[in-house]
Amino acid sequence: MLKYIALLTISLCSFCQAAYAQPGTPPIIVDLPEAVIEKALQEIIPLSIPTNSDSISGTIEIAQISELKLSNKILSCKTKLKGHNIQLGTKLGSQVIHLNVGEVETNFSTEATLRFDPAGKQIFIKPVLKNGSSDGDALSNALLLLLSGKEFPLKLEKIKPITAQIDQQKLFIDMALSDIIIKEGLLRVLLHPKVYKEKL
Repeated sequence: MLKYIALLTISLCSFCQAAYAQPGTPPIIVDLPEAVIEKALQEIIPLSIPTNSDSISGTIEIAQISELKLSNKILSCKTKLKGHNIQLGTKLGSQVIHLNVGEVETNFSTEATLRFDPAGKQIFIKPVLKNGSSDGDALSNALLLLLSGKEFPLKLEKIKPITAQIDQQKLFIDMALSDIIIKEGLLRVLLHPKVYKEKL
């Protein structure tokens, strides 16, 4: 039985290697449903947001994401933001006047798109915030200026290769991200495999 499994593995790997060498080969498709994406987001929350802006300073974090929906090219959700030691900046002539706000909490309806840059191997997210409700309209407006309609890069970790040892050879299947697409009810990840081997 083990012999047949080994032969099958070699055949599959050889097929992948041959397929990878051919231009235009279809990628491996991984579909992640909404529930999986929402669970993954919950694992990284709270998530800090950089505030390199004259209009707002302090520490801002995404405290909660709920009602996540994936539709054609759009990710929508409810987003709760929390701010600590917040200062709002108002420009008067050549000077910026800072108003201490302190601790704040605000809620937005959010829609976002994803874009994959194949040259830089980088994913960008572009959120659009609307219907903000907070402790003050000035804060909502400052957050809209800071976040809404701007692209933010997402850090990607290199996918570890799959390894298998057969006799005196070690096989590696390396996966490279080629695109990421928001579909109805799921996030589609496209991967291109590259197979190589080492003699032990």
